[in-house]
Amino acid sequence: GNEPTQEWCDSNLDYFDEYALKIGKKATTVKAKWKKTVTLTNLVLNGSFEDGTNGWTIVNNVTAINNSNSYQKFGNNSIHNYNGGKWETAHSVLSGDGYYYGKSSHIYYASNWMYVKQKDTGSCYTVVRVYYNSSRPDTYLKSDVMNIWQKKSTIINTKNEEYKIDYLVCGYDDTDENIDCYCDGALLVDLTESFGTGNEPSKEWCDANLDWFDGTISKEFIF
Repeated sequence: GNEPTQEWCDSNLDYFDEYALKIGKKATTVKAKWKKTVTLTNLVLNGSFEDGTNGWTIVNNVTAINNSNSYQKFGNNSIHNYNGGKWETAHSVLSGDGYYYGKSSHIYYASNWMYVKQKDTGSCYTVVRVYYNSSRPDTYLKSDVMNIWQKKSTIINTKNEEYKIDYLVCGYDDTDENIDCYCDGALLVDLTESFGTGNEPSKEWCDANLDWFDGTISKEFIF
């Protein structure tokens, strides 16, 4: 109810970055917003499985994990794990040998949607692995919520050294093989490449503004 008129704004407001604006006796911090067009690339090929399992290999068991059109978050298909054994997953072929070779110190955003129809003591999961010369940190994104599409995501900060990234979806982390899970919308974006060093957005911003797309797109954002 304290918004000034257009005439007052015309006289008192013009371009600024951020500063304390004094309105009468009240100091108010006002932050400018701007539009920016950003080019984004999803490093995961066929992340919504619209082209079957093209761009993916099935780890350990080719019968338990298959393309499906029963449940989907995007398009018409998803990948389905039905009664798969422990660590049986769909593996994204990010390059000729299956890995993505990134630039040192780059920051990535990874996300995936999971729909769990049935499970026992384990969890349906997505995992992003970063292989360095002497270590391999794994980031697991697990879904235990039943009968709803759930988005799981993470930020990957890489070291200042050579590495390769491995991306796997729709696994199950127990040996009981009692799992019925669908995965869709696999996304992996190099934030440093798209936004520039030091300008990478937070996980919260990415969760709100980035979701599955295929290939490379240009999109306008308001910051």
